[in-house]
Amino acid sequence: MSGQGSQASLVGLLILVLGGLGAAWVGGILLAPWVVASDVVLIVVYVLMSAIASPYYYRMRNAFTGRRGTEPIDDAELFRRLDSRRPEALAAIGTTGLIVLLWLMVLKPA
Repeated sequence: MSGQGSQASLVGLLILVLGGLGAAWVGGILLAPWVVASDVVLIVVYVLMSAIASPYYYRMRNAFTGRRGTEPIDDAELFRRLDSRRPEALAAIGTTGLIVLLWLMVLKPA
């Protein structure tokens, strides 16, 4: 299920990027510094969040379901693995990226 969700989010991201690029092209602002900076911020946030989240959540899913020839983990091991700061790091990266994107889009610095 999560693989399908990831694919759907990538399709949504592609539509967002193509729509944004199309709107910037039509508006004649495709190479404006704030538009380019917004594209860079979007890409950096996506790569950072994927690099941090994917290994963690794939390992959690495999351990929880007992994939790769292992038994599913018990509740104590699950709680131990869930005691991580990765979700907070992901939230911080995403929130910071959103704030920077909003700043770029509202103030349009030169």
